Amino acid sequence: MRRRGCIVSINEDIALGTIVDTNDQEINFLLNNLKFKPIINQEITFIIEMTESGLIAANIELLT
Repeated sequence: MRRRGCIVSINEDIALGTIVDTNDQEINFLLNNLKFKPIINQEITFIIEMTESGLIAANIELLT
């Protein structure tokens, strides 16, 4: 199931960003997995995936 959220931080030095979803949960995402240039406050949809490092947002798409 896709979740909805907003990009709240971007750290290009470590290629990591943070999303806050509609439940106020923070989840990280990898900048190199995006198909668009992220901007703070962009509304997006995503899924949650389990990685070796823990949960991460994946399959991120701009909300239209």
